[in-house]
Amino acid sequence: MTPFPLSTPIQKNISYIISGTIVKEKQQSLIAHRISTVQHADLIMVLENGEMKELGTHTELIQKNGIYKDMFEKQQLEASIGEQEVAIR
Repeated sequence: MTPFPLSTPIQKNISYIISGTIVKEKQQSLIAHRISTVQHADLIMVLENGEMKELGTHTELIQKNGIYKDMFEKQQLEASIGEQEVAIR
């Protein structure tokens, strides 16, 4: 767990802003661990140990089968497991 986890409403607001609904034609930088926070951005830079490893859109990075795709698949699995645990309760 991160020291400052984002709640779902906050994450939705960030995604809303990134989608250009609030801010248009402005350059923005956002650092995130959750793919769902950045997947609609125009350009995503993947850093590992301070070095740029991948660059592209969500679709391009998924097709590269690299670090980004691995992170995306792990986060999808974690979300699925979390939903199953909630359903069991």
